[in-house]
Amino acid sequence: MKAQKNIVKILDEQAKSFEREKDKPHKGRYGRPRIPERERGQVYSVRIPVERLEQLRVLAGGRHEPPTAMMRRWVLERIDKELRAVTAGVAKESPVPYRSRARSRTKAAKRPSGKRSTS
Repeated sequence: MKAQKNIVKILDEQAKSFEREKDKPHKGRYGRPRIPERERGQVYSVRIPVERLEQLRVLAGGRHEPPTAMMRRWVLERIDKELRAVTAGVAKESPVPYRSRARSRTKAAKRPSGKRSTS
């Protein structure tokens, strides 16, 4: 019973304290920190073969870095490199996208043997 009275007293004191302080600016941070608008990102799903993900995990583990952070850093570095090449006027023709190659293999497999595409 005494513990219950102590709890009620503590809660009452806390409520009064919060009521007095409610209009003052907070000294600490509550909840998630706000991220400046320019640093916000968007989730983008990328399908990667399982064996390559294992290789990524090994590489990331050796550098004490989470695999997702390493992958994100690599993509951003590559985008920067490609943009520098474009602005310098030395952009090379980009290779055929992965999905396009996969589709062309699938189409070739569906064609009857001995026939070639005329396109």
